[in-house]
Parts: sequence; structure tokens; C-alpha cells
Amino acid sequence: MYSWVRYKQTGNWPPNIPNQVQDEDLKDIISNLVRESESKYESLSASQQNPTSSILPKDFNNFLDNFLDKFIPDNLFSIILDIFRPVAVGYLDDLIGQQLFIHILLFIVVISLIILLTIYLFIQIIVKNKDFIIKNFNNKFILFFIKYQLFLAKISSFVLPLLIMAGLIELLVGLFFISQSDSPYSL
Repeated sequence: MYSWVRYKQTGNWPPNIPNQVQDEDLKDIISNLVRESESKYESLSASQQNPTSSILPKDFNNFLDNFLDKFIPDNLFSIILDIFRPVAVGYLDDLIGQQLFIHILLFIVVISLIILLTIYLFIQIIVKNKDFIIKNFNNKFILFFIKYQLFLAKISSFVLPLLIMAGLIELLVGLFFISQSDSPYSL
């Protein structure tokens, strides 16, 4: 205790502080801390009243505990953390090769998404203005071709968003893998 007082007074630790602290030295401190914590907890719980006890029925807490026990597993937090846990990948040159390959694939995915979005917007403009386009032509073969293209555009209006969504999911997976392999714990 003297060393702490001296540190508070001078700002320097005394030179006689041991490098290793034995368990026997901590027993008194820990038991005092436990007693203080218990007394503070008891006084706090006695002074505070549960604000929901007057509003909710008494069985609600039991119902809530049973509901949480049935539908939420105890290790839910560890399950979520396991998803983001880094994994070992092997040698450094393998890791660099994998990252380079994934960076190239992600670049291709981003360029493809830009092209698909542009095509989707162009098709939407054509579908919205189909009456104007059909009015300008009188030839039955050209009208047949335009109607055929409009039919394909309507089909593409459903297919292209699915492809864009798949590309975004692939982008997410690639970025997730890159973020996992960039961690210092992966080697």
C-alpha cells in the first residue's frame, strides 16, 4: 500500500516493488473487493425497484426467461463470432496468390455490375417509351422485331436484377475472404 501512496505523491514508483506477485499477497485484497462488491450490489438492489414490476405481471419474467431459453441458444454469441474468426491459409506466397486472384475477380465483378446496371437502365428506358418507339415504324417486320425485343426486355427486367444481386453477393463474399486473409492471425 505504501508504494501506491508514494506513486500518488511523487508520480514515481518506489524501487522495491516486486516483479512477481504471489497468490498469497492477493487473497486479502480479493476477499475485501468481493465483500465490497456484494455490499454495494445488495444496497443497490434494495434501493432500486424494478420499474417493470408494477406494469407487467409477475409471471412475465418467467415467461420471458423460458422463451429465451427455448429459442435463443446459450452460445449464440460464440456462433456469430465463429463466422468472423480468421483461419490459417498456409504459406505467404499462397496467401499473396489467393489475394491477387481474388482482387482480379472482384475487379471483374465490379466492372460486370456496372455494365449490367447500365444495360438494365437502358432496357427500363426502352420499356417505358415503347409506345413512342412503336409509333415511328410502319413496316410489319420491323414492328414484329421491336415487339420481340420489347418482350425480351421485359424478361430481362426480371433476370438482370437477379444477376446484379448475385454479383453483389459475390462481391461481399470476396471482400469477406480478403478481410479474413488480411488479418495478422491468419498465417
